[in-house]
Amino acid sequence: IKHGDLIFLNMIALELACFIAFVLMRYELQRTVLTNRSDSYAVEAVCIAFSDLAVVFFMEPYANILRRGRLAELYRSVQQVAIVYVINLILMYFLHIANNYSRLLMGISFLISIGLCFLARVLWKKNIRRRASSKVPTRSMAVVTTEALMQETLSNIAEKTFHSYWIPAVFLMDREVPADSCAKAAAAGEK
Repeated sequence: IKHGDLIFLNMIALELACFIAFVLMRYELQRTVLTNRSDSYAVEAVCIAFSDLAVVFFMEPYANILRRGRLAELYRSVQQVAIVYVINLILMYFLHIANNYSRLLMGISFLISIGLCFLARVLWKKNIRRRASSKVPTRSMAVVTTEALMQETLSNIAEKTFHSYWIPAVFLMDREVPADSCAKAAAAGEK
């Protein structure tokens, strides 16, 4: 699954936000709403998980995530969390369980979710960039191109990817270039 790590982190952030909001509001909820229904908030957590999977499946919120700045990432985090909570409310309404939940708790969990999802994305992207900036190749790739486009292709791979690739061979339409000339061409592309 593409972006499986980010999907997993986002789901953990959403569930953690529900838990934190529940812990913060527990005493208030015990006085007003929550007598013996604390286990029913587990249903809300499951609904949020399904809502998040629906948003990921239909909206592709992680497209070009590594190229986004922090402000664009904050906007996309707010957008995704808002849609998840709207779907969650609709789902709870159709299941006839919306009246069992505190709106204040959902509002607090919504705000915490925005912060945690944004923080998880920014920190994970920082981790990916840090691993990518290390000059140790983590993946190998054979390049198939034409001789006229070889330099441009290798420089694009060196500049526009977030992984460091080891290129063992470049296959041209008419001949094969050995690995040592490929390394020279890749070094020329990095300059």
